[in-house]
Amino acid sequence: MNKRFALAAAIAATVLSTPALAQSQFDPDRATGPAKGLPVTDTPTAGKVFVLGEDVAQLGSARDFVTQAASSGFFEVESSRLALDRSQSDQVRSFARQMIEDHTRVNQQLATLSRAQGIEPPMQPDATFQQKLTQLQGLSGNSFDRMYLNEQVTAHKQAVNLFATAANSTAADMAPYQAFAAQTLPVLRHHLQEAEALAGTGMPTAAR
Repeated sequence: MNKRFALAAAIAATVLSTPALAQSQFDPDRATGPAKGLPVTDTPTAGKVFVLGEDVAQLGSARDFVTQAASSGFFEVESSRLALDRSQSDQVRSFARQMIEDHTRVNQQLATLSRAQGIEPPMQPDATFQQKLTQLQGLSGNSFDRMYLNEQVTAHKQAVNLFATAANSTAADMAPYQAFAAQTLPVLRHHLQEAEALAGTGMPTAAR
């Protein structure tokens, strides 16, 4: 009898704990935010911006933001320079030219701002982005376009989250970067939309 009672108690405890566990996990099928499958951690009130749940940036300090933003920005420029050399698609090349122009400007603004705060930004992509550049260097034609556009989508999703996190940050050392991050977000979101549209056309992503 004692064994049966113990077993029943264990089952009851498991059942009672399950709803709480389910509520603590994000269910993409029940998402009601502007992007299904990506939870929103902020509401669209004045002075606030959305932070998507995918690859949410972890910022411990302003130096983290500067390092991540500069590395991402240099990847955008360098990968797009490769696109001008290797892509045969007019659409991809036009997109790449826009990436070079916009991200060069953002990189310069970030460098000026961070140096004024005593932080020297990195002047090249980090090891992860360098590896992606090496992979792109070994491709051409449609194969290059596929990887380039896929990486543009991924990198811009990460950048949107990074800059949104910075714009919403309450850390004291992030105050000088909040306006810059908020002003750059619309550009990054536009880039993301363009990259997703190009990646979905079928033209540059078609098999050889």
